[in-house]
Amino acid sequence: MCYSPGLDREGNTENGPWAFDNPEDRENLTDGKGCFAISDSDHAGDVELDTELISPSIDCTSLGQAHLAFRSHFKTYSGSDVFDADISTDGGASWTNLWTHSVTELREMVILDISEHAAGQADVKIRFHHYDVLYEYWVQIDDVRVYDPETACTLPESGGFIVGNVSRAGTGIPLNHATVG
Repeated sequence: MCYSPGLDREGNTENGPWAFDNPEDRENLTDGKGCFAISDSDHAGDVELDTELISPSIDCTSLGQAHLAFRSHFKTYSGSDVFDADISTDGGASWTNLWTHSVTELREMVILDISEHAAGQADVKIRFHHYDVLYEYWVQIDDVRVYDPETACTLPESGGFIVGNVSRAGTGIPLNHATVG
């Protein structure tokens, strides 16, 4: 089983909360590798889901800027379910929506500038919320991180290090975590 300590999984059914053990043996469709989190309404059965995956507290006091990045795959049947990424700066007492997706299938690396909410804050939490779900397939997430984009990569002063950029054809949008082989 693949599970990160400190993550809170909340849901309204025995089979409903986010899972890390891939109960239906699905392929990781986030473009990530290995373990991933999944809210799988087909596995839950004939029950409406409202399920949350909440990070432990993140100390962002030293961050001048803050970005949230995660790989996602959202597969819907009727388009009635909703997948949100939310943020709290008071330990989860209140939440602000950062990003919402519904209606169509989505597979992408989502990168959000959360500086106005998180930079300089001591008690930041991220919540992934999948709701209004009844036999709507699933949401998968992988490679979640909160970071300062200005200091995320430090290059060595000398050595045999090769640096390059990978971007999406046609749009020029950078692709983070790309593997060139």
